[in-house]
Amino acid sequence: MKGIDSRNIVSGVGSSVMIAVIMRVAKKTFVLFLFKESRSIMPYFYKECEEYRHCEEYRRS
Repeated sequence: MKGIDSRNIVSGVGSSVMIAVIMRVAKKTFVLFLFKESRSIMPYFYKECEEYRHCEEYRRS
């Protein structure tokens, strides 16, 4: 019983870590894809970034 429990815990932690890593990599590749592929969206994307940055600064203060 004890062995099975610890194995379940380890697999759970491992899967959550894997998901986190995959999400991080996906985010990076998505950003790279945006920068490389979509020149037309870039102004809009920058605008979104500016608004987001403004919101972050507003939250901090």
